[in-house]
Amino acid sequence: SASSKGLKAGKEITINSGTISITSTDDSIHSNYYVIINDGKLTLSSGDDGIHADTNIKINGGTIDIIKSYEGIEANYIEINDGDISVVASDDGINVSGGNDQSAMGGRDNFSNVNTGNRKLVINGGKIYVNSDGDGLDANGSIELNGGEVIVPGTTSNGNGALDYDNSFTVNGGSIIYYGATGMWQNPSTSSKQYSICFGVSGKAGDEIVLKDSNGNTVASIKTEKTYGAVTISNSSLKQGETYTLYINGTSSGSQTISSIVTSNLTAGGMNGGQMNGGNRGGQNRQNM
Repeated sequence: SASSKGLKAGKEITINSGTISITSTDDSIHSNYYVIINDGKLTLSSGDDGIHADTNIKINGGTIDIIKSYEGIEANYIEINDGDISVVASDDGINVSGGNDQSAMGGRDNFSNVNTGNRKLVINGGKIYVNSDGDGLDANGSIELNGGEVIVPGTTSNGNGALDYDNSFTVNGGSIIYYGATGMWQNPSTSSKQYSICFGVSGKAGDEIVLKDSNGNTVASIKTEKTYGAVTISNSSLKQGETYTLYINGTSSGSQTISSIVTSNLTAGGMNGGQMNGGNRGGQNRQNM
């Protein structure tokens, strides 16, 4: 329990095992350079960032439960290879940032040692859950999903999005389901290798969403925790030319046939949801929000 930062190092923090519980008013885990988590059980409650590194964060395993934070996990470059990760944040959930964000402590994170051209979130594996009031997965750069399971109950505010990226979000493997408000909606990039499908549908917390193929097989399902105006799903079961139907509480909410790497019937902010792939969303330039 700390009145400022919990674990702090000027250079590197490496966690190989053990049980760690931190309650702090500032960052729970903070390094001016690297944070590497190989294993262990972490429970973090922070008034600012749950885990912060000025340069790189690499998570190779373990159980990480960030039960309270302003921003959950933040660094210039974040790589997740394995682990069971849960993030609750009042602002951004997982944030690849150049340090222009206003922290809950009333200051700014330094990021003095970063190569700002390398801002990226890479997910290769693990189970990741991000529930935030700001952006869910936020990259002032790019996002790459190669494996793992990702669930993002997105914000209910049209000023933020379940996803926020400036350059690209390539989905090459793994699975992701995200839903939320549509004002700043972004779908995966068309440079992805795995198919994605987006439905513009409105619903409430507690809805049972099920995506089925033309044979009635369940492709993906989730129980919502917030109101929403759209849902995007990507996993290896999606095939080109196949027709998929989205059911909400057992009632069909529409069908779409996958004809391109990103298929969407969403119209939000005056733009087709499948085209919202870059840093300009709904007419607003993203400047480290």
